[in-house]
Amino acid sequence: AVLVVMGLYDDVIFALNQLQFPKLFILTCGWGIGLLGFARILSSLYRQHFQALSFLLAGLIIGSGKTLLPASISPGAFLAFAAGAILVALFGGKE
Repeated sequence: AVLVVMGLYDDVIFALNQLQFPKLFILTCGWGIGLLGFARILSSLYRQHFQALSFLLAGLIIGSGKTLLPASISPGAFLAFAAGAILVALFGGKE
């Protein structure tokens, strides 16, 4: 999804299809550096501002649900959602 947003999806698929190793190496290095850098920054912020960051991330996750859900929800979809929520509540508790 990130590649689509950045407009790089077609280029990456072409590079994979043609086995263009220099481009794939640069892409892999960028992914690795970005992932490790983001993990360090997030870990540092989490240690300092645990509660505020937890609420911020929960808000982003809940807020993004609007774009993921269809405009109208059928009764079957609502029942599937309710069943999933109930299963998580029953079996997802702390041990």
